[in-house]
Amino acid sequence: MTRLGIMMLEPDTTHPFYTGMAKESKTYDVEVVIFSPLQIHPHTEWIQGYRYCTDTRCWKKDIFTIPEYIYDRTFYKDDFTSKQAKAIVQWLKNRDDLCFLGYGLPNKWTIYRHLKEQVKVSPYLPETTLIESIPEAVSLIKKEKRVIIKPFDGAHGVAVYEIQADKEQVTIRTTKKTEIVEKKMDEETLARWLESLTRKKSFILQKRLDNRDEQNRPFDLRLLLQKNEKDNWSVSCKGFRVGNQASLLTNLSAGAAAIPYEEWKKHQKHYNWTYIESELKDIIRYLPETLEEEFAPLFEIGLDIIICRDSSVWILDMNSKPGHKMLQLLAQEEIDRLHSLPLRYCKALQRKMPATGGDSS
Repeated sequence: MTRLGIMMLEPDTTHPFYTGMAKESKTYDVEVVIFSPLQIHPHTEWIQGYRYCTDTRCWKKDIFTIPEYIYDRTFYKDDFTSKQAKAIVQWLKNRDDLCFLGYGLPNKWTIYRHLKEQVKVSPYLPETTLIESIPEAVSLIKKEKRVIIKPFDGAHGVAVYEIQADKEQVTIRTTKKTEIVEKKMDEETLARWLESLTRKKSFILQKRLDNRDEQNRPFDLRLLLQKNEKDNWSVSCKGFRVGNQASLLTNLSAGAAAIPYEEWKKHQKHYNWTYIESELKDIIRYLPETLEEEFAPLFEIGLDIIICRDSSVWILDMNSKPGHKMLQLLAQEEIDRLHSLPLRYCKALQRKMPATGGDSS
């Protein structure tokens, strides 16, 4: 039987998407397990994880060998444990006897530098700068008046700051949990603050795009792109994420609302939707294949698209391990179909691979 392992830093057997996958597994003759790279015994290569039992329809603790196919959902932090896990995952990716559904993307700055050279994609990328010189960063902030800075390897809206420069002072805003925290400072204090911030990790800087609706709520379009068993990319789910008034983020975890695409579009008649949808079509056509050509094979991509008040379309972010919360916008039948997609893609990969032995115990 084909074995597919869902790999997470901390295995979550309550996650609806993973359990939904596992419930569909018997139909496709795939055994599904969940494990952490940290649970792999370094000498025996056995894993203490969870196996889904299709008879009882629940997860059970079990011991098994490394599954031949891996769905990587590992999110790293800045701690020592994450560094250990990252090294183990790289070891797994380098093995010829294992196959990942997708091999992931590098950090935001590396992606930007590569895509900026691609003529079909670069027009949709907001100008981005790596903060290397504090005086140059301060000068750019004063020039642009309003910018966003974020970690070049960040996710989930963590450590994202909006900086607004006026003649006399600078205002810095960020989100802590669901609350907005604001600081005001002069230029000299800003330089010291940036120095302290960038000493810990690398940050990128972008001009703040005007993505607020008439009620002053930030919004963006989330597209979930996935590959099917025929290696074709398509949009599995699309919807708008709308933040609270005066908030910075559109992350659902930060309190934003998910709104179906057509519903939001219906109430935003002042946008040029013919132009916008033509631009989206080109992005969907060219971006996935460009990312795979530049980096590595992928299975899914979460795209965050900014639509400004002038109807311009920008790729704000792209993620090879997107969340699946937007699936709440779909009918249950469609959600079930997407639960089976990783299984069907896994079987398609198996048909391409040389036969491998495997312990299903």
